[in-house]
Amino acid sequence: MTAKAGWLDVMSELQAIEARHGSVLKAPKSEVDYLHKMQGIKDLDIKYVEMTRHEYNVLKKALEHRITVRFAQIQLGYSSSWVRYRLGAIRNGQYLITDLDEKEE
Repeated sequence: MTAKAGWLDVMSELQAIEARHGSVLKAPKSEVDYLHKMQGIKDLDIKYVEMTRHEYNVLKKALEHRITVRFAQIQLGYSSSWVRYRLGAIRNGQYLITDLDEKEE
């Protein structure tokens, strides 16, 4: 198994955990431990980007052309390079939702 195939398996499992629990932070420890044991996780040279659920939702709208990238930049309060880097990570599936929205707490 190549490192890229291992990465895709890990990301697929990670996103499944996020879908079931709303966040990795809400997932049981056993499920998070399973991620660390998956083949290929230690050999990864691919970096992932962490973002909040709110940032993800705004950036996803920009990718779907429902809002402009400039409006996403203003709404999030970050630079153009910050926004574009995360848009690329979302396009490639190389992101993690790391915390909860205040509404979910």
